[in-house]
Amino acid sequence: MKDDKLNSILELLQKQEKDIDKLKRDNKKLLEKIEIINKNSEKMANHIDFINRSYDKLANSYIFKNIF
Repeated sequence: MKDDKLNSILELLQKQEKDIDKLKRDNKKLLEKIEIINKNSEKMANHIDFINRSYDKLANSYIFKNIF
């Protein structure tokens, strides 16, 4: 009787350990994806800054001011 209970508890603990390991792996994958998203967001921000600077230069240029 005691052995059955102990075995049952041990099985539950082993299952929980497997579940925890799976969650750790999943979290690691998610963190890697978040890192990729952050890098891509930074690249997009740099492109937007470049476009804004280019537009400002164009808007302030002699040709743009005198023709348009």
